[in-house]
Amino acid sequence: MQTIIDLLRVLVGNQSIVDVGRLSLKSEQEAREFVQAYGFDVRDVHDQKKLLYYYRRAFVFLTEKFDVSEDKIPSFFKKANQIDHLLKMLLLASGRSFEPGLEEECSVRELQYWSCVLLRIMHAFIHAENDLFHLFSEEIQKQILTPVQNVVITQGPDAKPYLKGIVFGQEGRIELVRFEVKPHKTSVSSVIKLLAKAETHMIDIHDKIGVRFVTKNLIDVFRVLLFLIENHIVSPAHVMAGQTTNTIYPIDLLQTLMLDHDEKRNLFYRFLTVANSSDLSLEERKLYDLQERDLIEFLEAQLDGYREKVEFVRKENRYSAKEYQFIKFVERRLIRLPNSYGSGRFFYPFEIQILTEAGYQRAMEGEGDHINYKQRQLAAAKARVLMADQLLEENQ
Repeated sequence: MQTIIDLLRVLVGNQSIVDVGRLSLKSEQEAREFVQAYGFDVRDVHDQKKLLYYYRRAFVFLTEKFDVSEDKIPSFFKKANQIDHLLKMLLLASGRSFEPGLEEECSVRELQYWSCVLLRIMHAFIHAENDLFHLFSEEIQKQILTPVQNVVITQGPDAKPYLKGIVFGQEGRIELVRFEVKPHKTSVSSVIKLLAKAETHMIDIHDKIGVRFVTKNLIDVFRVLLFLIENHIVSPAHVMAGQTTNTIYPIDLLQTLMLDHDEKRNLFYRFLTVANSSDLSLEERKLYDLQERDLIEFLEAQLDGYREKVEFVRKENRYSAKEYQFIKFVERRLIRLPNSYGSGRFFYPFEIQILTEAGYQRAMEGEGDHINYKQRQLAAAKARVLMADQLLEENQ
């Protein structure tokens, strides 16, 4: 009865199949039909190879990422190299035994437990490696990154990066401290993310591809944002609402300050519209730097004064540190497949991060926090998949 209730929860109770303790299949024919409904044809040789490939990935993941010793895993699972083994695993996951000698090594409950563990990981790999990025990664990366890279130039012996394009209607450039293309997530990284939280699905992983801009100061953060819009690197129409984090400066507070302080508003607008500050004379540059520093100090002082009242935009992530100061938003690009793929179009998301130099340095100094974040995420995935406490309780 509990299995029936669990399956009903998956359909209409907002529960993930990963959190179901067992299946309810009664025969090999039912197992075949289950696989067919899942999306694979066990009669098709190509599908058989794919399923066995995902099984091997899951077994290696279990032993290497979750650090489970092979000695703990019943021998049946170490020799699974035929599609029949996987069909039998589905029956074992339903608590059904089918071979007389199988129970001599361990109990039906333990066989059911390890079947479910491996099937959960297989499920995550199948979803991670059958999304649009896995199928069209080259086209997606080219069409997302090329427009961004076309406006990033480097100059000088130290290859200092700049954004070069239109700045409030004029040809100009914005000096950057760093520009980075984030390495895209591997399948293993996506699998950990999928298994760590029930509410995460491949369609919700938006940072498989992304870019990061590091600016000199707070004013340049806003200059970069407006540059991306004015040069049509991003389209505000395609920004994904609800995916944004802004822990640098609340826009509502900025609006209030600009409305209440005419002189500061005029200065702010002037700094946003300077096409190229490096073209200023020495005296003009001194005044520019002084006024810019005064404006930044004013904005930061106001933020400190209102910090208890203002609300930052923050996409909740239970594993990340809240003191990390950055702007992140998710943009969608309409990807056009060339004729070699049979043509077609689809939207694909990518992440844009912007940090100040000071924020970037703090993030790098806290690199251990990121490692801890990954470790917490992996630990959550392991606890969810293994359900070890449940096995121990039932064995007592």
